[in-house]
Amino acid sequence: MTEVINTTDALLVSPIPSDKKRGWNLTLNGEQVTDVETLEITNAGMGIKLSYGQRLEGFDGFIIREPNGGGSVTIPYFVDEKTGILFVGLIEENRAYGGGSVLNVPRGFAEPGETHFGAAVRELGEETGVQAFANRVEILPGDKLNPNSTFFVANPAKNEGVGLFAYRFNKSELEKSGEYSYRIAADVKPETKMGERIGKCTFVPIRQAALVADGFTMATITRLLLHLGRI
Repeated sequence: MTEVINTTDALLVSPIPSDKKRGWNLTLNGEQVTDVETLEITNAGMGIKLSYGQRLEGFDGFIIREPNGGGSVTIPYFVDEKTGILFVGLIEENRAYGGGSVLNVPRGFAEPGETHFGAAVRELGEETGVQAFANRVEILPGDKLNPNSTFFVANPAKNEGVGLFAYRFNKSELEKSGEYSYRIAADVKPETKMGERIGKCTFVPIRQAALVADGFTMATITRLLLHLGRI
C-alpha cells in the first residue's frame, strides 16, 4: 500500500513575473492571452491537476499531478508448464491519439484516495471483465515509474509514480484461441460493462507482446521477467 497524494495542495508552480519572458503561448477560445501568471485545469473526479506558471527551474511551463503521482499497470500472465513459454495478456483499446486500435496491458488512473494496489485490482477487473482477487496480485520490483519526468510530478523517493503489478492466471481459467494464443475461458462471465466493451484479453508469448508500441507494456514486461527470475 502507498501514501495517497492530496491533489488540492499548494500550487505546483509560482506566478510568472510580469517582466519574465515566456516560452509558452496561451490561447483561450481562439484568443491569445499574454498576461497569465498561473493557470490550473483540474478534474475533481479523477483528481488530476494541470498547472501552468513559473516552474521550480525558473522558466514558465506546465506540470501535471495525478493521485499517487500516477496510476497502476497490471500485467496478466501464465506459464505453459509443458513448454515453459511465458504468456502475457493484452487488451485491445481504441486510442484516438495513438492511431486507433492498440494492444496494451491493463492499466488506469488511481482514483482520489485510492492506493496503487487498490487501483491495480480494480482496473484489472474492469478492463479484463473478470473478478480480480487481491491475494493473487503480485507487486513487481523496482521504483514506481514516471511517464515523463519533464511534466509529471512523480518522485520515486516518495513512492509516487505508476505502480507495476502482475496477476497470474491459472491454465484452467483460459482456453485456446489460436495456435500460440489463449483467451479467458468463455464460462468466465464479465463482471463489468467496461469489461464487455474493451477488446477481450488475449494471452500471447512474451516475445510477441514485447513488440507492441505501448511503453508501459514494455516496462511491465521487463519487471515481470525480473520478478520471475528470467533475467
